[in-house]
Amino acid sequence: MRNRLLRGAMASLFAGLVTRALGALYRLFLARLVGDTGIGVVQMAMPAYYLVVILAGLGLPTGVAKLVAEGRARRDERSIEMTLERALRLAVAAATLAAAGLWLAAPWLSRSLLEERRVLGALRWMPLAMLIAVPSALFRGYFQGLDDLETPSWAQLAEQVVRALAVLLLVRALRPFGLTAVATGSMLGVALGEAAGFAVYALAYRRRASRPRPWLSRGRRTTSAELLRLSLPVMVASLSGALSSMLDAVLIPRRLESAGLSPAEATAAYGRVVGMALPVLYLPMVAVYPLAVMALSGISAATEARNPASVRRQLTLYAALAATVGLATSLSLTAAPGSIAALLYGEATLAPLMLWLVPAAPLLYVGQVFSSALNGMGRTASVLVNGTLGLVVRLALLWALTADPQVGEAGPLVAFAAGTGVTLALNFLALRREIRSSLRAGPPPPGPRSLPGPTGTPASDLLPGSRS
Repeated sequence: MRNRLLRGAMASLFAGLVTRALGALYRLFLARLVGDTGIGVVQMAMPAYYLVVILAGLGLPTGVAKLVAEGRARRDERSIEMTLERALRLAVAAATLAAAGLWLAAPWLSRSLLEERRVLGALRWMPLAMLIAVPSALFRGYFQGLDDLETPSWAQLAEQVVRALAVLLLVRALRPFGLTAVATGSMLGVALGEAAGFAVYALAYRRRASRPRPWLSRGRRTTSAELLRLSLPVMVASLSGALSSMLDAVLIPRRLESAGLSPAEATAAYGRVVGMALPVLYLPMVAVYPLAVMALSGISAATEARNPASVRRQLTLYAALAATVGLATSLSLTAAPGSIAALLYGEATLAPLMLWLVPAAPLLYVGQVFSSALNGMGRTASVLVNGTLGLVVRLALLWALTADPQVGEAGPLVAFAAGTGVTLALNFLALRREIRSSLRAGPPPPGPRSLPGPTGTPASDLLPGSRS
């Protein structure tokens, strides 16, 4: 069992690193293919996709993982299969309703909410990708509940590889037909990636179903009410990140228009900010991601053992390493912003935007370690509250600064750095308070050691920018 868990943990770490590297690289190639306006149009559709997937999933993957784990502990095979069956029924019903609603609302979303008619094709094909993504997430929770970490890792890797290749090939083929076709092709690529991940789960489930299962059947029935009671709070907690991206897609172009840009110029500026400048910060996350994973695991164990000295030592080490990555990134952006922009995008004119990323890099990377540390200490509520407060600050500054002609498209980057800094400071205070008090006396804090994400994965697997 120990070897299996170690093998699964290594597979998860490997898959996480590779998918993040692929996601970052494919964004760079995509931006080179379609330019700032094209990447702006493509990026406008994706927040709506993630938001609808979270809503349609109802947070069920987390409930499935918990109930499957309980059934496994009781050696109750019938309960395990009933949990998956009941969750699939709920999810398919919710996803079907969401898909129909999205199909009908697509013209209004493109015309009135996003004010970009060229995303209509992507919105029309979005239900297909969603109808695959939702059951795929349930299978992820199913295998996690069985302590099978390898299958979700390989599914994640397959999804990202196929998605990156499909999006790039489709976009390249459809580019002569205009940006409406490009956005549609990118969503079709997303659907193909989701199908590849689902295929891995389907094959793994078929293999498991064909094996002898000597477990006893105690016949405990999983009810829909029980699943929803466990899952709906997770869905609510997961909405903040998706809503943040959706608000960016709505607010940034509109505030840029208030600053005097035309709608076409605002879309291009949105593409430069969200599709080109900000992704540069997530390239070094490949190095920060393992630090966040190790911080969550190590600090969780030290918290369980009531060892505040070990918590401090690990927190200092991982935060210092993350800060080193952040400082190196900041120095590189300060020394050669134009060269970096030209190397990545062939657009040296992005240099002024790159300079606005300088203060954000160390704040983002150290903040990721602090969030993982709080999750490892069981303080998931603190992570959620502090992240929400940082988001409020970011949106307020975005609204105020982006409409100022003197600031313009730099406004969202300034707001991002400020919001990240607020979250970092609040998480630091929460960590200091927790180390001083809770670790010295009393029972270990109850509850999960990681904050479930939109598809039931731990927060350490949902680093900013991990969904591309």
